[in-house]
Amino acid sequence: MSSLRRRTIRKRAVTLLRTIVTVILLTRATPGWAQLDSALSRADSLAAGLNGGTRYRVSVLGGYQAFAASSALRRSPFLGMRLDRPLGALEIGGNIAFSRPLTRGEYFPWNRQIYFSDAAHLNDTTLLFAPNQYTTLVTTSLDLNLVLGTGGSVARGLAAELGAGGGYYNFWLDPEQAHGNSSMGGPLLTFGAGLRVPLGASYGLRLRVDDMVLTRFDRNRFSLADPLFAEDLFVNPVVAPPRAQRTVHNMRYAIGLIFVPRTRAR
Repeated sequence: MSSLRRRTIRKRAVTLLRTIVTVILLTRATPGWAQLDSALSRADSLAAGLNGGTRYRVSVLGGYQAFAASSALRRSPFLGMRLDRPLGALEIGGNIAFSRPLTRGEYFPWNRQIYFSDAAHLNDTTLLFAPNQYTTLVTTSLDLNLVLGTGGSVARGLAAELGAGGGYYNFWLDPEQAHGNSSMGGPLLTFGAGLRVPLGASYGLRLRVDDMVLTRFDRNRFSLADPLFAEDLFVNPVVAPPRAQRTVHNMRYAIGLIFVPRTRAR
């Protein structure tokens, strides 16, 4: 091969390399490429925050509670907050939740009231009551979660979590109907699983299902039956309630917003 031909090939190779570099630089400078690159960077940043790349996270949760049939409680919504700290593939978190479940008055003995129409005290009207009440339930707990999924995954931060924890629950009864301040509480256990979905640079969605186990539970504390007004003519309750249990399993379904606080660069 002649020296002239070698110089020509070398010159063409240099020109082609310059052209490729120029195209790459121009492409990255276009708005479309910049938006795509920025979006992927934000997704990776959020994924890192959701799955371990930050000191702590804050979640605001809301959802629905399905209490055990034996608990004498109706289904109710709840609101809560969570603060967690990543520990590699694990995380430790603290939770607090508030709700106002309504009791099932039909589980307990009836109350009877009789009204008389005249001075002869002839029975005019008899009313039978199965009174219920709104209670205030507060739960607090600490749990440990195993996070399955990282920011570098194909799903761009989509992650699952498995966890268990323990804490305390407390019911405050209606002071007007209970004739005073009265409460009931005991140890609480939780076992659950969830899913996290990134929504932006500092936010994500959390979906969670938990088995909320209440121990040392006494449903008779919800009864508003009064011995002075006891109904003793008719068999009641009409339908026998489920057998009372000291440990009740309740399902809690939650959806929440995860906030990843940003830290200032030093």
